Amino acid sequence: MTPGGEKVLIDGGPQENLMQVLPAVLPFSLWNPKIDLLILTHPQLDHLSGFIPLIQKYPVGRIILNETAYHLPQYEALLNLLKKNIFP
Repeated sequence: MTPGGEKVLIDGGPQENLMQVLPAVLPFSLWNPKIDLLILTHPQLDHLSGFIPLIQKYPVGRIILNETAYHLPQYEALLNLLKKNIFP
């Protein structure tokens, strides 16, 4: 949480268990489950795996991506989700 109350998440972790640990570190309310900002430092599995189920469940306001070209099926899946859910 930022001092202004924004929910920011840097990297999604190496596993898809982000959805189990997220509520303990990032408080959600029933009225505002939105994550304001996601930051992906680099597109490798140890940083992006948890973002895929997160974007499928929670609204996300903005995302900052490293523009490094990286060919990985999970990264392509993440980019496709972003196109559908954040940048329609």
